[in-house]
Amino acid sequence: MRFSNAFVPAPVCSATRSAIIVGQSAIRFGAHEHRSSRNENTRIYLPEHYKLLPELLSESGYTTFNLGKTDYNFVFNEHKSYNYKLENRANLSELIDKQPFFGQIQLKGGKNNTKNINNRLKVDPNTVSVPADYPDNEVLREIVAQHYDAIRVDDRIIGEILQSLE
Repeated sequence: MRFSNAFVPAPVCSATRSAIIVGQSAIRFGAHEHRSSRNENTRIYLPEHYKLLPELLSESGYTTFNLGKTDYNFVFNEHKSYNYKLENRANLSELIDKQPFFGQIQLKGGKNNTKNINNRLKVDPNTVSVPADYPDNEVLREIVAQHYDAIRVDDRIIGEILQSLE
């Protein structure tokens, strides 16, 4: 499936995760800067009346899980939000008797190690287009090709997850 009109609430991953899980712009609760709540001096606490999406769903009887990052830009109680530990993203059959469920499966977002991809499947750096505002040289062609390879790895993983859901 091609998404030709996709949008995100922030230009970086942690602020996007924060906005989606709270259900509002991260600017409203101060979590809009990447990894802005990493140390004690910059900790961000949500207002007491805020509840995260999985917390609301858990309270409504859903099985909730997160497989991967919970790298939100604020302090939260993971046990209030996630009530189940999913063991394997490619085998969702363990959720058959745990419905309804809400789950998050975090992938690496194009940051996959692609060294082990079969060479015949790798994108040839000589076939890629380098963005016009970058120099078109061997180094950047390699970077663009590796990025395309990483997207292909994510696409394969998403296919496995969808197959498991079926």
